[in-house]
Amino acid sequence: MTKLLLHHDRLVRWLHPVAWWTWAVGAASAASITGNPLVMLGISTAALLVIMKRGASAPWAASVVPLVQLAGIVVFARILMQALIGAPMGTHILLHLPQAPLPGWLTGVRLGGPLTLESLLLGSLEGLRFAAVLLCIAAASTVAAPSRLFRSLPSRADDVGTLLIVAGTLVPHLVQDFRRVSAARRLRGRHTRGVRAAAASLTPVVDAALERSMQLAASMFSRGYGLDVRATHHRPDPWRAAETAVAASGPVSAALVLAGIALGNASTLSIAPLQWPTLPLSSALAILAACLPAFLTPETPTTDRPEPV
Repeated sequence: MTKLLLHHDRLVRWLHPVAWWTWAVGAASAASITGNPLVMLGISTAALLVIMKRGASAPWAASVVPLVQLAGIVVFARILMQALIGAPMGTHILLHLPQAPLPGWLTGVRLGGPLTLESLLLGSLEGLRFAAVLLCIAAASTVAAPSRLFRSLPSRADDVGTLLIVAGTLVPHLVQDFRRVSAARRLRGRHTRGVRAAAASLTPVVDAALERSMQLAASMFSRGYGLDVRATHHRPDPWRAAETAVAASGPVSAALVLAGIALGNASTLSIAPLQWPTLPLSSALAILAACLPAFLTPETPTTDRPEPV
């Protein structure tokens, strides 16, 4: 099937960014509407496969590592919140945490107390849902060049597109500048970890990132972006069979999850009574559909240079 989709197609090229973002929105929707942690894990795996197999090494893709790290932090933080202050539920007590008394008007809120298996599973489920959405965004941001996404917008959306491109390049610039400032502090024998070191690095990092984004905006304006003549200066990216397959896979994944819910075939994590879900056929097909872009697309060009605007 891969050879069929890539027939008469370049084996190494940039895929249309709209196709990638359509896939990401569909896959993220599938993860957000399901109550099955197996589907959330499958969608997260699909996003990680896209990052590993089709991710670019350009500077604008540098934000993928912080986003992946943020996904892990979200899961841990949600579990911790549920364990410490979440309403107690379930009967499978794992341990007893020290409990602090709270005012009576804080009904349903606690601080410490018994930690149950059901509470941990609920916190994990909600954290995993948000992490899967973040990973889909991270995957799209590392395979879809911002400048190409801007060029695919209609001419009437030039002003909005310019704003989105500047905003989209701000985070990767922040990551790059933070690494540069940290390396400079390390060479000078200063601390690079901790709240104080992060606060000392914040001002130069933000200033440099804003300056780069403004330079990008000025460069885009000087080259005709935002003007009616833009379409005559830039050749639009082609839309081929690989783009169609990618753009369809995300919505198909969400549709399969919705179909399973509508038909009553969707298996979810049951807290009371405690019961681990299964993986129905519709859910397995949804995961498979989300994974297809990692294998049915041309390889992303290897480059260490910014995507030209």
